[in-house]
Amino acid sequence: MNIKKLAALTAMTGLSSVLLLMAQQSSADTLVVNNAVSCNNISTVSWVNDQLTVVCNTGVQPVVPAPVVPAPAPVPAPIIVPTIPVASAQCSQPEPDLRIERFSGRGIDKEFTLANGTSLVVPFTSGSAGEVKKIALGEPGSGEHFKKTVVISKCPGTYNPDVYDYRTSVDVCAITGLELSFSVIAGQRRAEFPISSYRCVLEPNQQYYINVFQYDAGNRPPYVANTNNTCRTNRCGVRVSIR
Repeated sequence: MNIKKLAALTAMTGLSSVLLLMAQQSSADTLVVNNAVSCNNISTVSWVNDQLTVVCNTGVQPVVPAPVVPAPAPVPAPIIVPTIPVASAQCSQPEPDLRIERFSGRGIDKEFTLANGTSLVVPFTSGSAGEVKKIALGEPGSGEHFKKTVVISKCPGTYNPDVYDYRTSVDVCAITGLELSFSVIAGQRRAEFPISSYRCVLEPNQQYYINVFQYDAGNRPPYVANTNNTCRTNRCGVRVSIR
C-alpha cells in the first residue's frame, strides 16, 4: 500500500525500530526514505492521530544494490609493420617492394606467394668455419613458377650481383634459374673451396640474406643481361629451403 503525509520520528525498543516518517512511501514489505531503502522487513504498520508507526525488524539489513562498474573499453591490437633489417652502411639502397621473412631456428622449409614485382628477403647466419648449408628454391604448390636471380649477401633487399666474382668472392654470390639448389660454406678464402662443390663462400658467424628477385640476370658477370620482371602474373610462388 502507498501512504502519504508521514511524520518523522524514530523510537528504539528491543530488537525493533519504530520509524515515524514524513512525506514518504511505504509498501507492505519495504519502506523507502529519500529514494533509499530504509527497511525491507516491516513487521507492523499503524496510523493513529495523523501519525504513522512502522515497526521494522532490525535483524535484517537493507539490501544495497552493488554498484555498476562499466566494462573497460576494448584495446585495439597493435599493427605490426614489417621493417627492413638493419644492414651495413656499405649496403646500397634496397629494392622498393620487399617481403621480409623472419623465422627462428637454423633452418626453414616454407612456400611463399609473391605479388608481381615483390622481392623476397630471407635472413640466415653463416655458421662456424667449415659449416655447410644447403639452399634450394623450388617449384611452389601454388602460384606461377618464375625464373629468379638470387643474391646472397650481408645487404637485405639489395640487388648488387655486379660485385660478385665467382672465382674470388667471399661475402657475396649470385645465381639465376627457374629451380635452384646449391651449397654454401663458411670460410675465409674462395680459393680453398671449388665452385663445383660450394656456390658461395661466406664469412663465418655472420648475418646474411637470401635476396630473391624476379629478374633473369644470367649466371656470369656483369649480371645485367635482363632485369625485366619474370613474374608475368600477380601471384608468383617459390619454395625456400635452408638446411
